[in-house]
Amino acid sequence: MGVRLIVPHLHRLAGGRDTFELTGSSIADCLDELEAQLPGSKSQICDEAGQVHADIAIFVREKGSQFHSRGELSTPLKDGDELLIVPVISGG
Repeated sequence: MGVRLIVPHLHRLAGGRDTFELTGSSIADCLDELEAQLPGSKSQICDEAGQVHADIAIFVREKGSQFHSRGELSTPLKDGDELLIVPVISGG
């Protein structure tokens, strides 16, 4: 089964696709796998040092739970987990 990754802000880069089925065991693994499938995607999520951009939020939903914030790329994932990666909107 794997991990379901939802990245609506990459919709245009992915030719209209915003959901990917991945097999990574951590957020970092999934981002590397996404980069292999969709070159240029990782730079939209992480900076040159490999850290998540300040204007990006990563949420994890484990099977049967709500999404909760998990920005650490080393966060382990299990079969059936879902990742939601979205831009943070700020302003006033």
